[in-house]
Amino acid sequence: MPYRITERAEQHRQAMRQRLIQAARTLFVRQGYAATTMQQIVQEAGTSIGNCYFYFSNKEALLQAVVEDFAQQIGQAIDTAISGMPPGPEQLAMALAHGVKAALAQADLARVLLGEVTVPRLRTLVLNYFAARLPYLLEDGELQKDDTQMLMTTLAWQGAVFQILEATIRGSIEADATTVTHFLIRWNLRAIGIAEEQITEIINRLAKENDNE
Repeated sequence: MPYRITERAEQHRQAMRQRLIQAARTLFVRQGYAATTMQQIVQEAGTSIGNCYFYFSNKEALLQAVVEDFAQQIGQAIDTAISGMPPGPEQLAMALAHGVKAALAQADLARVLLGEVTVPRLRTLVLNYFAARLPYLLEDGELQKDDTQMLMTTLAWQGAVFQILEATIRGSIEADATTVTHFLIRWNLRAIGIAEEQITEIINRLAKENDNE
């Protein structure tokens, strides 16, 4: 049954690839990116250096995979949270709340990436991953804009989120996830013209949902 053998082989490849990514992530957090070697990663993953190079050409390629995995996990948290919600300010607030929560839950990895890794295209990769979602979330009637305004709105929204998250993860801002989330919801919803009373109602509903979790 060639098809089943191929399917099993593909499952094995995906499992091994994920083991290498997880091993790299563990070591990057434990001892830093610069201090981690490919040999240490393969030992952590329980495989050989030759097998590792079948999946990743070098440590930077592994780093990129770790960053992509990090971004995808946050993206999945956002997608799950807003699934079935109608477009509009509350959906935007929910997306922001769960994105911030997921990012800060991985603050140990984010701190390593921000503190030690200076690869601009990886930052761009993460920004683009989330920027691709925003036009869809902003397309509700009252929020709809032309292409230029949409791009500027997306960049401004993402810029605020990333600057605040980066400062929080680095320790420049001493605030918990709830405080950070509420600030960003207010700041960004104000920026796209949502009334203060409506913003407060949205935040209060989110707070009640969190209390019930």
